[in-house]
Amino acid sequence: MTTAPKLEDRIARDLHSTADGIAVPPRPPIAATRAGRRWTPLLVAAVVLVVVATGITLIATHRSATPASPSGTPSPSPSPSAIAQVARSAPRTPYVLDHALFVHGSRVPGSWQYVAHAGSAWVAQRTDNSWWYGVGTRAPSAISGQDVVGAPVLSPDGAFAAFLVNGQNGTTLTGFETRVGGEGIGGVPVPRTDGAGAPVNVKAVTDDGDVIVQSDGGISRMWEPYSGHTGTHVVDLSRTAPDQVVVSATTAGVVLTDGADGPAYLGDIDADGTVHRHGTLPSPEVVVDPTGRSMVWPRSRPAGEQTWIGTLLVRPVGGGATQRLTLPIGWGFAVETWSWETADTLVSRAVTADGFSRMVRCGVSAGKCVLLG
Repeated sequence: MTTAPKLEDRIARDLHSTADGIAVPPRPPIAATRAGRRWTPLLVAAVVLVVVATGITLIATHRSATPASPSGTPSPSPSPSAIAQVARSAPRTPYVLDHALFVHGSRVPGSWQYVAHAGSAWVAQRTDNSWWYGVGTRAPSAISGQDVVGAPVLSPDGAFAAFLVNGQNGTTLTGFETRVGGEGIGGVPVPRTDGAGAPVNVKAVTDDGDVIVQSDGGISRMWEPYSGHTGTHVVDLSRTAPDQVVVSATTAGVVLTDGADGPAYLGDIDADGTVHRHGTLPSPEVVVDPTGRSMVWPRSRPAGEQTWIGTLLVRPVGGGATQRLTLPIGWGFAVETWSWETADTLVSRAVTADGFSRMVRCGVSAGKCVLLG
């Protein structure tokens, strides 16, 4: 004689049968950038038992980890490849770190203290104060036999370099073409100082090869070695553009200020010395990218002997939203070491209060900076 199964036995068998028919979704993939996070399974089913008289009704409900779209189809998860990343490889532009000069990832022999670059050309100074220049992967050449005054200045496209040299007959403004087989661009005499004793310096070289020198005391001249004029042709900018201070030449135009402490603006200078304004700038210290579309500048000037800046600002040259770039806690941008690597990335030397130095790369579209090396 068989006995009727107990109620709890029937319930257990029905629960097992129902659970076996419920589809449990596979564990969703975890993005590589979230490594280390542990997955906690969600409660995927709840079984509600309703016992009415001698019958048993089982109701199963399922909760998905992915919210359903209005159509009922689960919404796809964002792809990790859609998140902008900042590469941690060595900078592709020339840089100096701990007295070592690197060009295209290779170390250049010698001990170095300064480098500037434009286009594929660069100029650098060794710790013995000698000046050198190079183009691409070509072996560097010394700017030898001359007592160079100040740093040589490159045109925005890197095609020309200009500088001052001291000689027996005074100071001469000269320069050369950086291309292979390039020639010197001659020279013109300039005063070493103005009437107030302020030094005369090379302020800018344009892509046309025009060279602008100025002093704080009023000397302002533009030498046009490629103007086609017979002999040397120098325009007195103190007459054609009085009180206009040239700061630099960029891929977007010439950066000037209206007076020594006046507002900065972008402009062009005609062959006759006439200045044409194109738009205001947030700072005279802007550095424009190789395409002439974006610019970066320090949020504030360093105080006293401070050698680093905490924040860089970036925005389109023509105006738009301003973006902040900062470094990890404890690091700052070494003053005047930032430069554009591409139209979307900047590289700079970073320093700590303890004197440690590393290179950093900042991605504009990514909105972040990473330490390299």
